[in-house]
Amino acid sequence: MAVAIPVAAFAAWEILRPRSIGEVLSMEHLQAGSDISLQGRITAVGREISSYGPRVYLQLDDNGFCTGAVPWTLNLVADPNGSYAAGESYQTTLHMQPFTINGVPTVWTPQLACPFPALYRAIGVVYDAVSRVRNMTLTYNGTDVGGWSGYEITSLNGTRYSPDALPVDLLKALPTSPGGRPIDSAKGLTDAAAGLYLAASATVGGSYLVGFVVADRMTSLAAPASANGTLRFLDADSDGLVGSGDRLDVRLPPTGSRTAGTPTSSGSAIGLLERRTSPRRST
Repeated sequence: MAVAIPVAAFAAWEILRPRSIGEVLSMEHLQAGSDISLQGRITAVGREISSYGPRVYLQLDDNGFCTGAVPWTLNLVADPNGSYAAGESYQTTLHMQPFTINGVPTVWTPQLACPFPALYRAIGVVYDAVSRVRNMTLTYNGTDVGGWSGYEITSLNGTRYSPDALPVDLLKALPTSPGGRPIDSAKGLTDAAAGLYLAASATVGGSYLVGFVVADRMTSLAAPASANGTLRFLDADSDGLVGSGDRLDVRLPPTGSRTAGTPTSSGSAIGLLERRTSPRRST
């Protein structure tokens, strides 16, 4: 009996004790609806102002699962109204929630920034850079009550283009989890992001769709509407050309569920806007 009691007490402590960030990121088969107590020492604090309002990110125990020069690559999303300093102890409870990524059932918590959504934001940063090289970028400007998301067009050198030279495809990503298996770990999220990045790279850099299907298409920005009615172009200055200040609107289908606190739409397809021909400049 003297031995059994300490063993039972140790087993209970092992089940209930707070986990480190390293332990959480190595867990597999996470269950929706479960709670995980997390504790660690703050080793970095990052802040950003986003379209979702102010955000605070924390790194615990020097964990570098995601690394980068921007704050959202740190481990945790914390209360922006709180006060945090390196060296302090930090404890919270992670609430695991179900959602989908490109149609694949997923379990994760909005309180962790890494690897989701951080790796997906990183993919966006890469393709924003590609857009800058190609001289045209799209900046999200909010979603109206009708569900239309507006993207302001910026031509970096001031060049304006003929709209009939700019076709647009809205691409929907296919599942990136082999066999459609659920994503229920940090490793699974990392693998899915890697698959998406490879598919997007092959599609943007080549002539064929890899890992995507066309969800909608405008034969050119001069067309009155897209094939499925989810794309539209607004010539903001009515000059008959495409350039800075004009807008491309996208209406994605509603998501089946949302993951609170993530800046990435968790249930809808990831859209890529691609020019398949070289645009003709205005004269």
